[in-house]
Amino acid sequence: MKLWPFMKPINFTTTTSKTFQNAEKLNQIVEVKIHYAYQLYYKSHFDKLTEIIDQISELLTRLGTGHTMFNSFDQHHRFLTGMLLSNQNEFQKAYPIFKQLHKEDPEHHYYRVWRDHTRFGLYKWIFRVSLIVGTVLIFADLLFSLNELFVLDLGYIGIVIVIVTFLLEQAAKEYFKSKKKATNKQLIRHVPWCFLQAPE
Repeated sequence: MKLWPFMKPINFTTTTSKTFQNAEKLNQIVEVKIHYAYQLYYKSHFDKLTEIIDQISELLTRLGTGHTMFNSFDQHHRFLTGMLLSNQNEFQKAYPIFKQLHKEDPEHHYYRVWRDHTRFGLYKWIFRVSLIVGTVLIFADLLFSLNELFVLDLGYIGIVIVIVTFLLEQAAKEYFKSKKKATNKQLIRHVPWCFLQAPE
């Protein structure tokens, strides 16, 4: 990822311990790293994002729960963690994060969107099972002429199940895709200009 040539990101790994003793400087470092993390997610640099999220966690420990900005930073940290886990299809780990964030701030639109998205991810297996059942009915009817044994045509029922399941899953995917895309557009507004990608 390119940065503006006259701006360089802070080297957080070499920051002296004296800096961490200054709460105000530490506060600024955490804020910049959070903005940087959002930019990494927006640019899909997930490996680097994992590293930055871990660093934010360590910095929050140093900052302490008594700091006035701790709760806000902690929510951003958890939100970023949840988005990363969701991107990795770790829905069982991501869902409790968004559920708790939404509980803390029910009016936050994107907490609700991502909570619902991860909950959908938890139940994707239902669509898979439904598709399998529908497919089995179709092939069983073709191979064994089940319509001669049952009043209902199981082959047609299987076709209906497959079509309805496919359409419902695609509709849900498109819905959450549009909501997540809107989230990404909002992320860029919170990123310092010095981290924006330089023009080609």
